Amino acid sequence: MEFVKSEEKASVRVAMADYRDSRNGADILALMDEYSRHPFGGGEPLPEQCRNQLLPKLAEFPGAFTVLAYSNEKALGLINCFTGFSTFSCQPLINIHDVIVSEQARGYGVCAAMMEFVVREAKKEDAAS
Repeated sequence: MEFVKSEEKASVRVAMADYRDSRNGADILALMDEYSRHPFGGGEPLPEQCRNQLLPKLAEFPGAFTVLAYSNEKALGLINCFTGFSTFSCQPLINIHDVIVSEQARGYGVCAAMMEFVVREAKKEDAAS
């Protein structure tokens, strides 16, 4: 199913990904591949090693989390985050590592919806702002 652009902002659902869920995993890999193929991501397909190891390694990595955005059950974007620690604030922080919005969904509030979700997660963790 393709994302349909309209004059209105798309209805976007944002959720925390489960690295062990096959649907979430497929969506993460597809979006990471799209990003990898873009000039900003290197202009090449996601390496096979990453396709095979990314999800289990993220699942094992302490503090890693991924936010996925959907519209009509189609994955439109993701943000990969890692919890760290701010020595100057003396509290946790969230490092936003990757931000990906599928090309056909850009300009429809997908990134803003994902960022708002990350901010809510940071507040839950009392992370530095």
